[in-house]
Amino acid sequence: DHRDLHSFPTRRSSDLEYMNISYNIFDINKYYVNELKYQADLYDDALDIIKYIKNKYILCAQSNGMELVQRKRLEEAGIISYFDKIYISELIGYNKPDKRFFDFIINDIGDYDLDNYLIIGDRLDSDILGGINSDINSIYVKREDNKEKGDSLQKQVNSLSSLKKII
Repeated sequence: DHRDLHSFPTRRSSDLEYMNISYNIFDINKYYVNELKYQADLYDDALDIIKYIKNKYILCAQSNGMELVQRKRLEEAGIISYFDKIYISELIGYNKPDKRFFDFIINDIGDYDLDNYLIIGDRLDSDILGGINSDINSIYVKREDNKEKGDSLQKQVNSLSSLKKII
């Protein structure tokens, strides 16, 4: 529909209705996406391991989501300059854990020896499953606050800093 976004009817949800606030769902979504890109908290040990890996390997970021949000998050966190390449699902056309997402990365890098890749991720349903789907070695970072169970995985760590012992 090509109508102006403001021409859509204003709605009230039960939560906002209580506060007598009306809204346009498209304006709310636009606001949410704009604010989301500033949510860029790093784990305490993240910068240290990024620097460690960057000195030894090609470092790539891979993320599901929108480019304008994900790139801004990396900038806000102060780590975008450490990455050799950044892969975002919106630009690739596939989301992790789809094998085609990882095939795109491999083709772009041009190294077809899967032993030269390692996925480090904190999401079983996208990062680790994507590695499994693509036959790429993966290490699951299982934090205390993470409710996902990865107990059966052989390759997992509880902190990013413990990766130094593995890679």
